[in-house]
Amino acid sequence: TKARLYITHDEADTKNAPSVHHALPVIGKDVQPVKGLIVQLTLQGRNGLDERLLQLSGNGVGVLTRIMNDGKVCAVRWECKPLEEHYYRTGRWGKFELELANPSPDEELASSILMSSQRVFEKPKEY
Repeated sequence: TKARLYITHDEADTKNAPSVHHALPVIGKDVQPVKGLIVQLTLQGRNGLDERLLQLSGNGVGVLTRIMNDGKVCAVRWECKPLEEHYYRTGRWGKFELELANPSPDEELASSILMSSQRVFEKPKEY
């Protein structure tokens, strides 16, 4: 996927000209949500109250684990907190909080995050 140039008004400096940058594809807008995608927060997601107060994502990447509400809400397990699942809007109420972290998903990273979460729930070996 080619990066496109966007002028984002919420990132623009109101005193100067708006900033122009390369944008990553936004989940629910540019690409359909699919389990296993490697994602990160958009600016809208980073500015959310939970993220500002709790830093759930750790400013890192996560794996999209569930798709709900016809793709308008998705669950993510962050690399820094693989045992927790957090929910983000991917179109609900016009909010888009996730974007692709890497246009070609890293399957090894996705499986390691998901495996970390599953290890906790495995039945202990009997001796």
